[in-house]
Amino acid sequence: MSNFSFVFDSGSTVKDLFTDYSVYVSGWTGGGMPPQQNITVPYALGDGSYFQRTVVQERVIQLACTINYGGIASTVATLHSKRKAVIAAINRDVLNSGTFTLRYSGAGATSIDIPVRYNGGLELDMAADSPLSTFTISLLATDPFWRTSSTATETFGAVGVVSNGAYISMRDSTGVWTGLSGTNSPAAAPNSILYANSKLYVAAGSHLYVRASGTWTDYTANAAVDCMCVGPDGTTIYVGGAFTTINSVSAAYVATLSGTTFADPASGGTAFLAECRSLVTMGGSVYGTCFNTISKLSQLVGTVWTTIASDISTNAPPVNTAIAVGSAIWWICDDTVNDNLWAHTSALGDQKIGYAAKGSMKSLCNSNGTIYCGGSFTSINSVTVTGLATYSGSGWSAVASSATTVSALAYTTTTFAGGTFANYVVDTNGWTTIGEIPAAAVTALAGDASNNLYIGYNSASNPSTGSGLTKSIVNAGDRNAYPYSITVTRTGGTSATLTAITNTYTGDSLLFNYAMGNGETITINLTPGARSITSSSGANLVSQLLAGSKFTTWSVSPGTHTYNVDVTGVGSPTMAAVLKYYPTYWAADGVAA
Repeated sequence: MSNFSFVFDSGSTVKDLFTDYSVYVSGWTGGGMPPQQNITVPYALGDGSYFQRTVVQERVIQLACTINYGGIASTVATLHSKRKAVIAAINRDVLNSGTFTLRYSGAGATSIDIPVRYNGGLELDMAADSPLSTFTISLLATDPFWRTSSTATETFGAVGVVSNGAYISMRDSTGVWTGLSGTNSPAAAPNSILYANSKLYVAAGSHLYVRASGTWTDYTANAAVDCMCVGPDGTTIYVGGAFTTINSVSAAYVATLSGTTFADPASGGTAFLAECRSLVTMGGSVYGTCFNTISKLSQLVGTVWTTIASDISTNAPPVNTAIAVGSAIWWICDDTVNDNLWAHTSALGDQKIGYAAKGSMKSLCNSNGTIYCGGSFTSINSVTVTGLATYSGSGWSAVASSATTVSALAYTTTTFAGGTFANYVVDTNGWTTIGEIPAAAVTALAGDASNNLYIGYNSASNPSTGSGLTKSIVNAGDRNAYPYSITVTRTGGTSATLTAITNTYTGDSLLFNYAMGNGETITINLTPGARSITSSSGANLVSQLLAGSKFTTWSVSPGTHTYNVDVTGVGSPTMAAVLKYYPTYWAADGVAA
């Protein structure tokens, strides 16, 4: 066995033990799993200990060596010179830290490396006047993992323009966009979107569009279709709007859809009084907001629509949004002076939660208990908030954003906002751009149980998913690898702001709000002990990391996963990103062996 090398000077100098030093390695230990220590701590409430964690420890590699294999070192002097050369190469001194790389080629095509330092074995111990020496070189690897000697280089591609994206698209849980337009698909901006029963429902213009198994069905009404909700039975879809017939079925302002069959839920009872702008199910009942000045909120009891909140203010028809919050229905009314956000409960009646400038409240969302309100306001209840705010029992708070008008909100595992602001569609966690619909507005958003997001907008043009970049990386290693180089470069355009670099598998992100200069390259090194972020201008950019960044744990996961570079671009800047790493392994077995 003679396929070992010492690598020095960051890889520029490679010395083969057999060729350069006449050292033949006849056997070795330390190439398998590194030693691990299970940490236990005393259990305070009783006898014994309990397990806390496992620590991977440094490994010792021992090379059983022979000099003069095959009679190379024919004299004692030659033997001494060979040993001296080995000692000089790996011995630490004032100019040499003592750390170098052991490379093993094995029987496979892949060479693997491990950083080591000399641990002993070259102390002189040989028979007098003998030109033969056997000894063991002991090496200590404080970083106990093997890595390939060749770099894996991953070049990111532009997320690009979405095809078949007229009026509606889907963004899946990994960030990939798919246009959903096709035969019988929406031909106007969606008023609302709902995903239920493994189907996508879109209200747009005077149509209800239903997509099942990739095929659209178009149902026509005689007036606007505005809203939808899933009924108390979990399968029936309630549809509201200004229509009195839909798919040739008479139903004043609210209809039900079961499978492909429409019906009037108030047949034989009391009909809804006017255009239904929003529907919501709560506590086994369906509620609707009524666009007139008499009946603001109604509840369907049997076949009778019963007014439960009326004449809250003069000339105050509700806008398009109502949501369930616990045991309350929240909805927005636009009166002659302000927009008012009301909450209704059977116990307390109607309570005003907030007010803003007339016509400025546009959307509501219950995000796992946190209430978001979006619009074009600059304050709610005299609290300065621009475009998007959250509510708690103690009042309203601003959400850090660059929004001017948020007209749509949706929640999956995070809250998404859409509107007419420059970013168009964003993840409100860090205000990260996920897509752009140039010269258009996002009019509706909805999520599903698989964390897919459906986006409706008032444009037949294909959307762009921004100036971001994405890459599916196949890491052949069996443990996480820390990239020694991630570069992001901007060329041209009006502006480009780097917002995040994300491992979508782990969810770990490096978060920024950094405006890149034209021609600038950012370089990130995530090597443990040598982490850095620098600009081609020479600036240290570590301080540009935002709270929540996983600077010490961000890595390339084993297997095939998607990685995204999120950039907010104006004027179509050209972005490029390259990631470099060494696939990393627990053991040498099966890699180079």
